[in-house]
Amino acid sequence: MSTTLPRLTFQQAKLAKEKGFDWPVRAYYTIPNEILNENELLANCNATEWWVSAPENALFLQWARKVKGVYGFVVPNIDYYDPIPCFEIRFGLFSNLGIGGDFDDYPEAESALIDEILKLL
Repeated sequence: MSTTLPRLTFQQAKLAKEKGFDWPVRAYYTIPNEILNENELLANCNATEWWVSAPENALFLQWARKVKGVYGFVVPNIDYYDPIPCFEIRFGLFSNLGIGGDFDDYPEAESALIDEILKLL
């Protein structure tokens, strides 16, 4: 069964593995050729040197919040004077949230959010 939920890119997944992401997932990238594969069973694909877990963005954000204590979310940024809506990101420790720039669409903002969280970890 294939899912259409957005996943971490190969580069993001490699960084997540380095930062300790070890939750079971159904999808993984192969190391030498960066091919995305899917399993029927959940597994910690980061336990091997040949695979990199490819979690959905939401699962990674949940892991960052629960395990590392780093929060992140995307919010719509609608300005009265600018009729074109955009999105901004907020990330960091809950008591000290950083704010990122304007993004044209939600997937772009979510990917930028994951990049910022990976830098913080």
